[in-house]
Amino acid sequence: MPTLISTLGEKLSYRLARHLPVATWRANSAGAIVSFTFDDVPASAASAGAPILEAAGVRGTYYLCGALLGGQGDLTPLLDRGQAEALARAGHELGCHTYAHTDVRSIDWASLEVGLRKNAETLSAISGRPPRNFAYPFGGISFGKKLRLQSHFETCRGIYPGINVGRVDAGMLKAVPLYSSALDEDGVRRWIAQAVATSGWLIFFTHDVSERPTPYGVTPDLLRAAVAAAVEAGCACVPMAEAVDRLRPKR
Repeated sequence: MPTLISTLGEKLSYRLARHLPVATWRANSAGAIVSFTFDDVPASAASAGAPILEAAGVRGTYYLCGALLGGQGDLTPLLDRGQAEALARAGHELGCHTYAHTDVRSIDWASLEVGLRKNAETLSAISGRPPRNFAYPFGGISFGKKLRLQSHFETCRGIYPGINVGRVDAGMLKAVPLYSSALDEDGVRRWIAQAVATSGWLIFFTHDVSERPTPYGVTPDLLRAAVAAAVEAGCACVPMAEAVDRLRPKR
């Protein structure tokens, strides 16, 4: 019986986190915005992905885990500190993805807060500024952690598709997976067209950038096509922090 209650409690917490906005603001009218984001981050997202964005005059947001810099991920090598520093110098944003890529549901708040502080110190040393925005590792969410995290960061990004428009849930931003295994150029253009039609904020997220990507990555051709389509559609293609600055009403 306790296990059943625990399971039901977790399901309720998950549903509340996904569907009950608490930290919200009504987005300013700023036209369609597209943000390209990378999670974890594989080394190829820097070596192959960043040049594609930069060639189009676009910058992205890289959600990093300080403890994993220079390490080996489950499927691909991860970027090292030198690559992270190069991204920051080039104008890309470094966001928080916890210190050790921890599912926030699996850890108590005191331990998670220690990790967030260590990650902030690591990223601040690299970029000269603390991370403003957060992405949930594995998309793992609970209502309690959402409440805590959204008070620490300007936005928290999830993995559930949609366009952020109107009243924005800053604790659970919608995002579209830019995975070559699940999306093609036509699909990318449909999402961009929806962002243009609604004057909304479209966030793409992916991991590695490779000719033979993992199931969670994208080919250079598809990333290049997505960036080109967003630019051609007249979208402002900016990192998460700049999108927030454009969209969030001044206090």
